[in-house]
Amino acid sequence: MMVRGTLQPPTSSTTAQGESWTQMLLHTEVVWVNQEQESGLPYDIVLRNPETHAVLAYVEVKSSAWHSKDAFEVSPAEMRWAQHHGPAYTVFRVSGASTSNPSLVRLTDPIALWQAKAISLCLIA
Repeated sequence: MMVRGTLQPPTSSTTAQGESWTQMLLHTEVVWVNQEQESGLPYDIVLRNPETHAVLAYVEVKSSAWHSKDAFEVSPAEMRWAQHHGPAYTVFRVSGASTSNPSLVRLTDPIALWQAKAISLCLIA
């Protein structure tokens, strides 16, 4: 799914801009675990049911300042979390986070997408 918008995130860091922009698009209870500082967790946002507070999804936001960067890094911890949580793990890829027209690609269950050959992995040594 591709969503385009012109939201202006409140911070200057590209990562924070992408996470903030993603949070503004969601219509559920959102826990932004990196709002104050980097948490080190394999996700940036937890989506919860607003009534029961049950976890609906874990969201990792991958941001780049400009639209020209297609590839992004994924940590071993993020891959393990994605494998363990399957469809409850989503990567939001925000391109152009520093522009007036950022774009968003949502990759739900990236391990299944990779196994289905819908996405590719790139190894760099």
